[in-house]
Amino acid sequence: MIALSSLVLAASALAPGDSQTWNFDITISGDTTWTSPTSVDPGSLAYDIDFTIAEVDVTVLFLGIPITVDAIDLGSVDPELLSGFANVEGPAPITFIDIPILVETPPDPPTIDLLLNGGLDAGGFGFVSATDVSFGTIEVDTGFPFGVQTLPIDSIRIAGSIAITETQWIGLANGLPDDVFAGPLLRGEGVLLPNTPLTLSVERAAVSAPTTLVVGFGNISAPFKGGVLVPSPDLLIDGLSTDVNGELVLPAIWPAGIPSGFSVYLQAWSVDASGPKGLTATNGLSGTAQ
Repeated sequence: MIALSSLVLAASALAPGDSQTWNFDITISGDTTWTSPTSVDPGSLAYDIDFTIAEVDVTVLFLGIPITVDAIDLGSVDPELLSGFANVEGPAPITFIDIPILVETPPDPPTIDLLLNGGLDAGGFGFVSATDVSFGTIEVDTGFPFGVQTLPIDSIRIAGSIAITETQWIGLANGLPDDVFAGPLLRGEGVLLPNTPLTLSVERAAVSAPTTLVVGFGNISAPFKGGVLVPSPDLLIDGLSTDVNGELVLPAIWPAGIPSGFSVYLQAWSVDASGPKGLTATNGLSGTAQ
């Protein structure tokens, strides 16, 4: 058995895999696809994706004149849809955004109805697409002397960014609560080569909470404290605590002597009165040595 106690927590620099950041800007008046100008390795074990939607503009026509309305400022866009993180197992092709967008304003038809997708194609190029697009009307204040008018939507513009990193880490879900948008999140960064740095990061956990990192050599996904214990509990690193933002950063060194293809499984559990048994947990996470 490999003693992962040799995975010593120590101050270190981050050593991520290859990454790309793409800015996209698409105007939707029907089915539309944007493709990135560069690619990542389509054969990666997994990918970490951070996406941000910075602008959502709705263009209407009034007396033949286009008027653009900022949908984010109007509060018409769910804030949870404006940014997020996904860890998706490779190889490509993969999908990491699959969001039906339906804004219903009576009477029919809906104001906006479309399916927004994002991912990597088989060549490792990123894409964002809008399909099954249909628009209705929206109320817009056109100012004096016409005031508020109900006007047909002509197009929607969505602009944002996608940052994607090839990774040896795979998210295994089963957090407590199991909420990909708001539940506690455990992320791993680092290439998992001998004597290279890695970083484990806990986000969105209970604030200033005593926390234990469970490290295992297998995935047992067993019922535990109202949730799911993902790793076999072969090593417990306790005495940890989240900060006032519910975050915890653990730098470490991936030790030498671990064979390529060996996987370790991790999950962080925190004391939290909101949990069904007084505990909440991050997703499970596996890291595989190169």
